[in-house]
Amino acid sequence: MSTYTQILYHIIFSTKNRERTLDIAQRERILKYIWGIIKNTDSHLYQINLMEDHVHILCSIYPAICLSDFVKKIKTSSGIWMKEEKVSPLFTNWQPGYGAFTIAWYEKDAIIEYIKNQQEHHKIMDFRSEYKKLLDEFGIDYDKCICRDCVTPSGLNGLVGIVYHRLKPMAIIVLPFQGRGI
Repeated sequence: MSTYTQILYHIIFSTKNRERTLDIAQRERILKYIWGIIKNTDSHLYQINLMEDHVHILCSIYPAICLSDFVKKIKTSSGIWMKEEKVSPLFTNWQPGYGAFTIAWYEKDAIIEYIKNQQEHHKIMDFRSEYKKLLDEFGIDYDKCICRDCVTPSGLNGLVGIVYHRLKPMAIIVLPFQGRGI
């Protein structure tokens, strides 16, 4: 029997400390490089875009690849390449963690347009507000997470973690915490 899947992921990750270090003049070069990484995993890219401090990807992933390995490969390979080739001289690294949201097939075209129009969208809403809005739209409970230090959508230090529903990972989220971190 063959394996058939149709799982669309809207993946978002940011630069270290959400600093505006991606050189927009190199946008096409960076996007083509990331597209090549996706293509080399036998995955399908529907749309990709970036701002100075984050990347949006809409894709389906080859069934034998787990989401975390897929994102790790994109971030590690592109980060090394940008530093070695000096594509974005201010770029130091990607922020630990990522956001990943499953999208219904009927929502695909709307999400493609949303990602295409990031430059216009971010004239109205900053990245933190956008990310918090996504978490809210997906009904993610901030109290159900674990993991690594980052800056939350509200600008507070926080924890990045995984939300589980019926023992299945559903999304990566951020939980604010008080103080300097763990």
